[in-house]
Amino acid sequence: MYHPKMTLFVKERTSSGKDRLGNETFTYAEPVPVEGCMFAPGQPKDLVVERPEGVEIRATAYFPKGWAQRLKKAKVSTDGKLWLTVIGEPVEYPDKMLPPRWPWRCIVPLGATDG
Repeated sequence: MYHPKMTLFVKERTSSGKDRLGNETFTYAEPVPVEGCMFAPGQPKDLVVERPEGVEIRATAYFPKGWAQRLKKAKVSTDGKLWLTVIGEPVEYPDKMLPPRWPWRCIVPLGATDG
């Protein structure tokens, strides 16, 4: 069975300390290419995502095993120019519930924040 795959770029979010008021600040790492992904504009109809006001789901990404925890609050791009933010906390599917040789282990909603 053929599964379409592509390379997506991920900028992981890391803590960069605290500001003068004691709030934690963040930076994004250099982009890392992740092979074996799939990218689709929009949101699957059966995927319900709680999202804060002002966030619109623009696309859905499917990632291979081992990426779910690294994607929390990261940024994802297909071309390294337009970056979308991961919404929520991606969770990896248990291996027992996936078909044999299914290449993706987590679905990741991506959005752009207005404001």
